[in-house]
Amino acid sequence: MNPFIKVLAILTAGSIAALILLVVVGNILDTQGLVRNREAAATFMKLTAFALFLVLGFALMPLAMHLFIVAQGSIGNGGHGFVRFLREHERAVTFFMWGMFIAGLAIALPVMWRDFFNLPPPLGRSQGTVVANLGMTLADAAARSSASLAPAARESLTGSSKSVGQGLFDFEVAGTGLRFENCRYYWLETGSHDEQKIVHINVGISPRKLTRPTLAVERADIHQRLRAAGWSSGHYEYTHAEDITLHGGTREGDGRYWAKGDTLLVLNENRVDEEKAGEDRKNAGEFIEYIDLVSRHDGNYAKLIYDQAFADGNASAKF
Repeated sequence: MNPFIKVLAILTAGSIAALILLVVVGNILDTQGLVRNREAAATFMKLTAFALFLVLGFALMPLAMHLFIVAQGSIGNGGHGFVRFLREHERAVTFFMWGMFIAGLAIALPVMWRDFFNLPPPLGRSQGTVVANLGMTLADAAARSSASLAPAARESLTGSSKSVGQGLFDFEVAGTGLRFENCRYYWLETGSHDEQKIVHINVGISPRKLTRPTLAVERADIHQRLRAAGWSSGHYEYTHAEDITLHGGTREGDGRYWAKGDTLLVLNENRVDEEKAGEDRKNAGEFIEYIDLVSRHDGNYAKLIYDQAFADGNASAKF
């Protein structure tokens, strides 16, 4: 047998066997309750099955054509013009058909990637890094940033200035060792009455929507990075019965508030899809994350109680 045809036969048989095995193993794992993340498992099954289907399609087409040529020769049609052409140019016809398959796949894959596999499109190219922190001026932030900051717009009523931009960029909290990659928007605001220093920063740190389980994993990673960078976790404590009833316990805000120096970082999330009746509250919903940077001495934030690491002396940020 032609070695090329032999390889195609092996690939065809192997892909069919692998597809059957994939279905059997998947059903067993699912019925035994061994699949923890059904969404991730479904995506993996789709990707694996699609890859095997591609192997089957690319191998089966030239194999079927070869069997057709052999069958036609066995019944005396080997000299027919069309059959003779296929026999004499079998490899060329195979490569031509593969090229057509690849061209069609290139056209369809972006849509399939999103709609069938339920996978996000590539993020694209980063515009650079935005570097900012409270106490810096907008000019300081622009000078420190590799991404171009949006021109500041002054509010005539308050006298504050805002630089607001969007795109794909990394955000670095200057002087703190903390960095967020693939952010989507920023809001840098100075104080009122033409004060030059930044007093509020808001940054969208989610490049894509997150499911609730993915949000929990992402949040745990952010907590770990905050601790590693020397940020201290804060929370509110309540002692009066009315406050305890109102807030549902004696503590509130663990994991949401983080301080370093005079900067307080507040972790927030917004749900971006509609809540559905009877949904599984542990897994339902799509979210985006954002952070606010404010002074830890502002308003009610001054009542936050921090962990021992902060009490022992959390160094102020140096730009």
